[in-house]
Amino acid sequence: MIPKGAHLDITVVGKEPARYDEEATRVFKETQAEALVLIVAKGKNGDGFSVLTQTHHIPALINALREVADKMEAEAREGGLIR
Repeated sequence: MIPKGAHLDITVVGKEPARYDEEATRVFKETQAEALVLIVAKGKNGDGFSVLTQTHHIPALINALREVADKMEAEAREGGLIR
């Protein structure tokens, strides 16, 4: 689903429609971002995510999310939160 007012080169990645597309679209516009990833845990609509980006940013977002996940996992292991 492409947000209203977004350019046609904007891609929304995720479930159709994502639970938090409205919030993500608002932040995307307000920040004039080229890419936005919103991850919500235990929000008012439950867990969900929304990704709005120009297609050429997708590889960089994948790498950034992988790096964040790796760092979170390492810190959680060090802190004894996971095995």
